[in-house]
Amino acid sequence: MITIRPYTTAVSPKLAAHYNELHPADTVTPRALDSRLSAWSLSWVICVEGEPVGYACATPLPGLPGQYDLDVMIAPAWQRQGLGSQLLDFLKRKLVDSDVATLSWGVSDTQPGLADFLLHNGFSVDHKEQILVRPHLDKLPIPQHKPNLAVKTFSRRKAIQLFCRLYQNAFTGHPWHQPYSADEVAADIVSARDILFLLDGERPFGFAWLHIDENNEGRVEPIGIIPEGQGVGNGRFLLLTALHQLKQ
Repeated sequence: MITIRPYTTAVSPKLAAHYNELHPADTVTPRALDSRLSAWSLSWVICVEGEPVGYACATPLPGLPGQYDLDVMIAPAWQRQGLGSQLLDFLKRKLVDSDVATLSWGVSDTQPGLADFLLHNGFSVDHKEQILVRPHLDKLPIPQHKPNLAVKTFSRRKAIQLFCRLYQNAFTGHPWHQPYSADEVAADIVSARDILFLLDGERPFGFAWLHIDENNEGRVEPIGIIPEGQGVGNGRFLLLTALHQLKQ
């Protein structure tokens, strides 16, 4: 018998085991998976004879009302048996009267099967993105010094407020614009020193948010320059400074 029920923490160990079998290079602990499925999410579990074999969750995107990220996982032994489609159909019915307007799922070039699954279930290609990787930071160019330019960090409170204002100024009107609220930045920021601000004299006009994951891999996201400061090399100066910071 196949049943679908709301997610509870009690099933996280079994779901984590299935997830790790499916993703041996990107394993999760039951606690980490529980945090992912519990926080800010609408999550359900599909069971076969009472045993959890997969999940689906919809997580709101910060600053975009009605826009949700989708994640569906089915244990390898139960794939290609219609459980994923059944779970997805259930999720879509459940969300009819909710504030969820759009579900999206990022798919890489190495996941053609996942793309086919989503297309089969009524999804369409919205846009394509590229992730640019620099494997080594040992031969970084030195940022060219510019008069009056400085990169600084601020207190947690000021960094949150300033980041929200500059992000809004830098990206309003672009398709990828996804505004942050102060509460969302506060929930994600690890340290105020992770957000670098580019100043011309006393005027801040750029930002770069640094992240380092559990595999010691760094990421600069987002990075932005307000329109008045674009096109004259300020972005390059800030990016190189951010990469040197990650290297340290």
